Amino acid sequence: MGRSTKLGANFCNLLEIAGRQVFYQVDKDWHYRKEERRWVPMNDRSSWYLSTRKRGRWTPEAFFIR
Repeated sequence: MGRSTKLGANFCNLLEIAGRQVFYQVDKDWHYRKEERRWVPMNDRSSWYLSTRKRGRWTPEAFFIR
């Protein structure tokens, strides 16, 4: 029995400000349930991130919004 999974990371809502970026990254795995004939999300690690320039490189950090 083979395993069907797909991995993906999509970016939504990208905001750019001088020296900063704020974005929402959809990051979850998908598993295909053959019996139900549908894809089921797993391991959802989607989150907002704040990326700033440090020493010429962009460094993303988790950004918490209430």
